[in-house]
Amino acid sequence: MLKFATNRSKKLMARSGQEEKWDLIEDIDDAFQKWEQAQLQFNMAQGQDEVDYSIFMLEAAEKRLTMLLRRAKHTKLRAHYYVKEQG
Repeated sequence: MLKFATNRSKKLMARSGQEEKWDLIEDIDDAFQKWEQAQLQFNMAQGQDEVDYSIFMLEAAEKRLTMLLRRAKHTKLRAHYYVKEQG
């Protein structure tokens, strides 16, 4: 019945913890970039349909980023992240 979940769990357990942490860092970075893009899209939206769509995308990006950050906190992931300033 849950064959897909079982196979996925076995694959995750077989991978090293370090690989999983790097994957999580990459996922967080990707989610952060998508969140930034959604903010830009919202700021440039014109018309009610574009505003509605932009709000939907921004909320989805925020939820994904929050989920990944919770996962990182749960796994006690620590990483140094440098943000380059825009100038």
